[in-house]
Amino acid sequence: MATTSLQYATHTQFKELVPYVSSAGDNKIPIYNWVVVSGSKYAAHNSGLVTQLFANGEDLGPQQSAHTDLNVEGEWFYNSAEDVLYYYSATSPADKLMESGSEWTDLIDQQLENATMELNSMLDARFPIPIPQTFQHGADVSNDTPEYDFLIIKATCYIAGANMLRASNPEDERATALYDMITNLDGTGIIDKINKAEIKLRFEIDKGDASGEIIESVRTGTMYLVETYCESWSGALYDKIEIVCGSGDGGVYGTAKIDVKTLDGDNLSGNTISDIIVTGGLQHLTGGLYVRFEGNSMTAGDKWFIPVRSKGLQSTNSAIKTINVRT
Repeated sequence: MATTSLQYATHTQFKELVPYVSSAGDNKIPIYNWVVVSGSKYAAHNSGLVTQLFANGEDLGPQQSAHTDLNVEGEWFYNSAEDVLYYYSATSPADKLMESGSEWTDLIDQQLENATMELNSMLDARFPIPIPQTFQHGADVSNDTPEYDFLIIKATCYIAGANMLRASNPEDERATALYDMITNLDGTGIIDKINKAEIKLRFEIDKGDASGEIIESVRTGTMYLVETYCESWSGALYDKIEIVCGSGDGGVYGTAKIDVKTLDGDNLSGNTISDIIVTGGLQHLTGGLYVRFEGNSMTAGDKWFIPVRSKGLQSTNSAIKTINVRT
């Protein structure tokens, strides 16, 4: 079993993405050929490894330290040296469904851990392992939670699903179809495209990051922030520019005003450039960053963020030349 608890996907996400995998069943194996040892103690020889024991679907809990300790209903012990399973019960185990295996949730968690390690092995050497969690949108800065890219989540679930289906039936066509969506000879799978930099993960840096991307936090007016341009960002290596329409500053082009907040060296949004009039053209904000608004009227409280990075930072996704910055 894996000794890591790293999972790029959760049980809930697995169920949402590959719900049909449950039809493959769990990994429980029936145990037969029980014999009486003495009194209410039974034994099944050559049972194979048992780490969890179930009677009619009920998990009987952890095993005891030795078969001589068995004296309470449902207690059990597996002797690995002799491959013998002992079980204590007032009723014969031959009259019950006795199984070894794992709880379904434990099985899924283990499969997701295994799939995570498998995915890590498939990724190009340029990637850090594990893949970092990042803020996928970031509209509410104070309450954002970092998470894995959805394609990483999807790939993990597909790998786990394929592995589970093949464990039940090595020839299962559904397993082949799932794995082909991860990697294939045509190079069109999720991991294929990530490795070729045809897909950019959120933590990666490309040449478009100097111009930033638009994150709309609040917009109650009818004016949109639609475009950014920056030939060379001259500010901090990384900044998250905050653009906000202040109280009483709403209105149309030529009337609406925005405040622009940048890193002051100690904290994001610590420095404020006030009362920039919205022109509707591609207008300069700060540090070589230009933006363009489009629409009818801005409302006080409307807010956007633009994360930007210096072009001096090494690109980790050089195959991507441009990025769409429209909302």
